[in-house]
Amino acid sequence: MKKILVSLTFVLLICALISTLASCTVIGEILMGDGAHKHQHTEEITKAPTCTEAGEKTFNCSCGDKYTEAIEKLPHTEELLPAVAPTCTEAGLTEGKKCSACGEIILVQEEILALGHTEEVVAGKAATCTEKGLTEGKKCSVCGETLVAQEEIPMAAHTEEVVPGKAATCTATGLTDGKKCSVCGETLVAQEEIPMAAHTEEVVPGKAATCTATGLTDGKKCSVCDETLVAQEEIPMAAHTEEVVAGKAATCTETGLTDGKKCSVCGATLLAQEEIPMAAHTEEAVAGKDATCTETGLTDGKKCSVCGATLLAQENINALGHKDKNTDYECDVCGEDLCTEHVAGEAVEEN
Repeated sequence: MKKILVSLTFVLLICALISTLASCTVIGEILMGDGAHKHQHTEEITKAPTCTEAGEKTFNCSCGDKYTEAIEKLPHTEELLPAVAPTCTEAGLTEGKKCSACGEIILVQEEILALGHTEEVVAGKAATCTEKGLTEGKKCSVCGETLVAQEEIPMAAHTEEVVPGKAATCTATGLTDGKKCSVCGETLVAQEEIPMAAHTEEVVPGKAATCTATGLTDGKKCSVCDETLVAQEEIPMAAHTEEVVAGKAATCTETGLTDGKKCSVCGATLLAQEEIPMAAHTEEAVAGKDATCTETGLTDGKKCSVCGATLLAQENINALGHKDKNTDYECDVCGEDLCTEHVAGEAVEEN
């Protein structure tokens, strides 16, 4: 590094000197005592120096006189040549130096031997029934170059497994037995479809129509899957069977009913019975009785001769009491002996 700095300083001094000389038109003047011509030279660099050749400067006088002087070569400008690391197949180089101006080698690079490959095992893989296998190989773990090539191993045979079929039914197709590989699942023998079986007919009994519900014709269905094969058809309801519902006459105690009609099968009313208002009572006189000396009497009344209901209530008539106008202590009306009653203090009408 020190040498480089010294060289750069020297180059800069030379450049400054050349610049000064180029700008100077008069180097000096020699005057003679007798006034004769004196050379007056001007300096000119006619060849610039490099790191491989010296330079030259020429001094010229107006009279034609001239002479030359050499300019020293410039020092080399060092440039670093980087080292190259060796690989497993190629040699490397140490660090070197050259001149960046002329290309001259200042420090020669030395060769470093190649490192050689670093072996690494490349794992193989077993063959299967779907893929080929590979033997174990080797490669360089640094550059990846194959050192021992892997060889192909043929595919293994499939491992057969039976795929069970299924019987056809009247609702679904069946399948024959097939085969597949139990390892990879590949189909080796495809299953074939078995057509659906025929339905097994079963009669679905109908029912007779009634006067309250429709009927159904006989139908058919499959006894296995229950699918309808012959649909049952509706039979309209039958007509009602009329039956007379006897009415009853109205009485003086109850309303009556007209004759009606109903169905003798289902009991539905076909003709409603209508209410007949109650009949009027049949009046019958209820004879009263006269009051006596000792017993009460009753007024005449009325009742219904049919139902016996009282239409006019009988009223009580008070007993008349005994009469003894001749004061013989004997009732003038009934002849009863009034002596005992008189003695007892009972009142006796004397009028």
